[in-house]
Amino acid sequence: MTLRHNNISYIRDGAFGAFSCTLQEFRLDLSYNNISSFSNGALFGLENCNLQLNLNFNRIEKIPHALAILTNLKSLQLLGNPLINLDTSALVNAGSTLSDFRFDLRHFSTWPDVTLQLMLELETLETVGIPFEHIENTAFNHMTRLKHLKISDTKLIAIPKALCNLNSLTTLNISNNAHFNNSGYSMFEVCGASNRSTIQLDNLFFYGNKVNIFPNFMTMFPRIRKIGVGNNIIESMNEDTLSGAPGLRAINMDDNLFTRIPYALNKFTELTYVSLSDNRISSVEGSDLAQLHDILTLDLDHNPLLYITHNAFENNPRLSTVYLSGTYLQTIPVALTMLPSLSVVTLNDARVTCTCDMPHLQHWTQANAIYFRNATCSNKPLLLQNFISEYPSVCMSSLS
Repeated sequence: MTLRHNNISYIRDGAFGAFSCTLQEFRLDLSYNNISSFSNGALFGLENCNLQLNLNFNRIEKIPHALAILTNLKSLQLLGNPLINLDTSALVNAGSTLSDFRFDLRHFSTWPDVTLQLMLELETLETVGIPFEHIENTAFNHMTRLKHLKISDTKLIAIPKALCNLNSLTTLNISNNAHFNNSGYSMFEVCGASNRSTIQLDNLFFYGNKVNIFPNFMTMFPRIRKIGVGNNIIESMNEDTLSGAPGLRAINMDDNLFTRIPYALNKFTELTYVSLSDNRISSVEGSDLAQLHDILTLDLDHNPLLYITHNAFENNPRLSTVYLSGTYLQTIPVALTMLPSLSVVTLNDARVTCTCDMPHLQHWTQANAIYFRNATCSNKPLLLQNFISEYPSVCMSSLS
């Protein structure tokens, strides 16, 4: 049931008593209202429901006591509310059932340790606006089932050591934390060797944290498979300071300050996906991707890219998708015509001038099977794909 954006301010007794719980899941979405209070009997009728309750973006300061009767609450979302604490008595039954909990701590004076310790079944936790510089090393000790954790918009100045105890964690999102001390490469070197050997993390998202050096994530998460570090101010990666990550398959470094594809990426030889859109890269050289033999996708959209050397992709035979939209390229790079597996190229909003000065297109028979996403020539109203297919007949006949 969805009741969002209705300007509801109060939930009365028995408001949902007419609804049955015959469904396997009952989703109640009350987000984006003006709710500040519930009657104690507001949720009568939903006591035994397999309930997912969304109260995001209301005016709730304290957990409503109406929740105390819920015996099978699975998900509770309280983001964007001016909460001042988590009332343990209101969540007394939720501890043994709640698997997904999301809340805002901006107005908290202490970490809600007592209440969170009740939530032994949590698999997903999202905390926004932690107003402290540090949290206790034991903050997550009891969360042995936790798989997904998001920590954003905080005043934390360092990566919490409490993360070292989350052995079941598979996805970690640490984003928009502007106060991290810029400890560079060693930012994630907070766990001891015994902890690192048991951490199973697959996915790490580290967006918008204003760091200028690529941290050595792999020290803390040696089994990492996907890393996202977009929307920072990273300028470099130092190969000498990076630990190996034999399982790393994907890396997103969009919206940073790289002026070249960092050669240090070659240390991660299992990469299949590399994204560097919205950086300051002006060229792709022959050595940039030399060791990435299994790369499938390369995203360089919206870079001031002027040229790609002929041998730029000679060691990347499996490269099938190349994004070059919004670049400064004026010709179709020879390097693209040498990729045997190429199936998708984007050159939308690039500056490709369709002239007969590209003889390498004459024998690019594979181009007919490539999807160019309706990219057009910059100098005439002609689809790039049509220009390439017509090149042998139009350009070579005119030259003869």
